[in-house]
Amino acid sequence: MRDAVFDAGPLIYLDALGYLPALSGLYDVVVPDAVSEELARNKGAFGSGVPSMEGVAIRTPDGEDSLVVESGPPAIDAGEKEVIALVLGTGALAIIDDRRGVRRASRLGVEVAGTLVVLIQIHRAGHAHRTFEEDLGVLDDAGMYLTDAVKRSAAKLYRGVEDDE
Repeated sequence: MRDAVFDAGPLIYLDALGYLPALSGLYDVVVPDAVSEELARNKGAFGSGVPSMEGVAIRTPDGEDSLVVESGPPAIDAGEKEVIALVLGTGALAIIDDRRGVRRASRLGVEVAGTLVVLIQIHRAGHAHRTFEEDLGVLDDAGMYLTDAVKRSAAKLYRGVEDDE
């Protein structure tokens, strides 16, 4: 199974959906120190239980990889920096939603997916307990910024339909 290194946001949203247990069937879940600490600071909030979940590996990025990520725009937070540093050169997948984090990772040649891609995989694997559209509504209610265009594109991707917009 492939390692996936998660930033806090996707874990928070997947917890709001109730799908954290499904992750272990898709990936070897890795969380960097900064993300673990961020989630643990908000006891009882969505995502706060991730650091203590069975099967979640908490890792510290290599110093050299951290230096590579530190340099260059755009500015990103500590969690995103550590996610990217852990993924550099490993073949793991970075799970990041923040646009600046995705741009930085892409510039460094890191493969990135976001919460919606993971949600699609959860649905395709048969681990979902709502329709895909209902889950998009739950994400909306949980505070994830999803435009109507993003929802339509995600639904088309889920169904395997080319996005012609």
